[in-house]
Amino acid sequence: TNVELLAKKIVATPRQPLRISRHDLTLGASVGISMFPSQAADAEDLLGNADFALFQAKAAGRNGFRIFDLELRSDIQHRKELEQELRLAITGEQLELYYQPIVGGGTGIVEGYEALMRWNHPKRGFLPPSQFISIAEDAGLMTDLGNWAIARACQQAAVLPSHIKVAVNVSPNQFRSASILVKLRRVLEETKLDPKRLILEITETAILSDESLAEKLLREIQAIGVGIALDDFGTGFSSLSYLQRFPFNKVKIDRSFVAGMLDLPANLAVIRAVLGIGRDLGIAVVAEGVETKTQVDALLREGCSIMQGYYYGKPKPYSEIVADLSVQQLTSHRPIPAEKSIRLVR
Repeated sequence: TNVELLAKKIVATPRQPLRISRHDLTLGASVGISMFPSQAADAEDLLGNADFALFQAKAAGRNGFRIFDLELRSDIQHRKELEQELRLAITGEQLELYYQPIVGGGTGIVEGYEALMRWNHPKRGFLPPSQFISIAEDAGLMTDLGNWAIARACQQAAVLPSHIKVAVNVSPNQFRSASILVKLRRVLEETKLDPKRLILEITETAILSDESLAEKLLREIQAIGVGIALDDFGTGFSSLSYLQRFPFNKVKIDRSFVAGMLDLPANLAVIRAVLGIGRDLGIAVVAEGVETKTQVDALLREGCSIMQGYYYGKPKPYSEIVADLSVQQLTSHRPIPAEKSIRLVR
């Protein structure tokens, strides 16, 4: 239609390079379209519907256009409602951390836990990250969520036995924020948690936009004593050069490789290669998504000694983690056998 042709021209025009002070710059444009009178009864509805369509155009990756429809409005209204509720949840004690054990596959000893966020919504019940993280990203709330998670994880970990470590995921925006080092130092000081018991898990996305800045930040975080793990390794644009250049203490093999390792030779080859590089560089390797005894045995044969997944336990609330540990174990520094500290999932 003529409207769509016009929208395409509007989107394409700003993308022509602009020469400013010997630099070529490009702009982007997103367009939301609403029709009158078929889609709106008055000017207010027309602008509101166009705004809904614009929101969707941006959510789809920007530099495009969307035409309003009623289903679109319903979806966006739902997201906007969740966004408003999520803002309240951050300060309203609705968020909670669940913990999944990270276990020595050969010994069954719990070495630590990964902290995973849950939203205890007053009406919708417990929501996993898959239902609200994308909303938080669009709303610019990831840094607030991440800071809350680190603070709560450190507070709770301080009560657990001193050999137990806790890993917390850090979003790219949070990692690149200017205040991350200040907040880390403050939380560690307030909770009195040994920095060596905290591990920050980052993905390659946090590194890609500015590798020099990422390297500087990682080395400063490591200087505090906090550990660093590269999460979901092997997916996206993962590069072996990351392991050589950046100061990672751990690398986590993505669950997709573990799931197919018994049937796909290529998956097993990737796992074997990462384990070999980890040994040579002195970097611990964790296999994620371990769900069966067969996978455990195969990983042990390849030399992988640290594992995480439903075979060893599903994520559980902190209260259950504490309940699993006896009073004697809470005051002891002895390792805790997995069968005593977690309920095994067979």
